[in-house]
Amino acid sequence: MCPAACLWSSAAPFSSSVSLRGTPLIPITNVTPLLHSAATFPCIVSKAVTRKQNRDARHQRVRKKVEGTPERPRLSVFRSNKHLYVQVIDDTKMHTLASASTMQKPISQEFDYSSAPTIVIM
Repeated sequence: MCPAACLWSSAAPFSSSVSLRGTPLIPITNVTPLLHSAATFPCIVSKAVTRKQNRDARHQRVRKKVEGTPERPRLSVFRSNKHLYVQVIDDTKMHTLASASTMQKPISQEFDYSSAPTIVIM
């Protein structure tokens, strides 16, 4: 079904009886003029999906298959542009057993996690 933004007004009727794909248009009777004109015009709607929506869909797809138990907890890793966040989760109790992040001082001092080699200019 076409969204309301795609509906054409009956003030500018379509003069040709052939659609954009080349198939003949069949007029629909006993319908209001607005719906009649919408039925004769093809409506192309883009599917705009953001990166967050893609990530959430991927997360849901994986979580349907993966479950953490006390014997084998689930490892959750989130990587941002600057930092890394890691959690060990028991899904039966809905409890985080351990967590670590590169924002924590002991971990950030222990690892050099720069993205490029350091160039020393003398």
